[in-house]
Amino acid sequence: MGLIGRIVSYSMLVLLIAALLAAYGVYKRLIDVPERYDPFAHYDVRAEPGPFTPYKRWRAMHDPQRCAAALAQSGLVYREMADSTGAGGCELKNVVRITQADDVRFSVPFLATCPLALASPTSNIAICRAPRSISSVNA
Repeated sequence: MGLIGRIVSYSMLVLLIAALLAAYGVYKRLIDVPERYDPFAHYDVRAEPGPFTPYKRWRAMHDPQRCAAALAQSGLVYREMADSTGAGGCELKNVVRITQADDVRFSVPFLATCPLALASPTSNIAICRAPRSISSVNA
């Protein structure tokens, strides 16, 4: 390997170490970055999407505590339900009964798992406004 190759190799190593140190600093909160650019921040449904939003959503949907925290900030009015097993042997875990999304009240409350509630369009009601009443859908 020639001189140029060694310079490039050392430069790449220095950049890799710098990136790892920066990531560690963000993780330990030694470096302050805006929430939308912080991959370690909690998922906020109402926040403006950023480059790490899909990662944050994925983490919230796969961790019951993170999901509950995100759902609590979502603007959905819900009640946690006990885990149960349905008639066909289908297990219902981490289930909530949703009755309202901000100022939109549903005519019939519905059950959803926490990840489904976070993924639903009703959890993004602050960004995309729904009609005032959904009860006249089949009228």
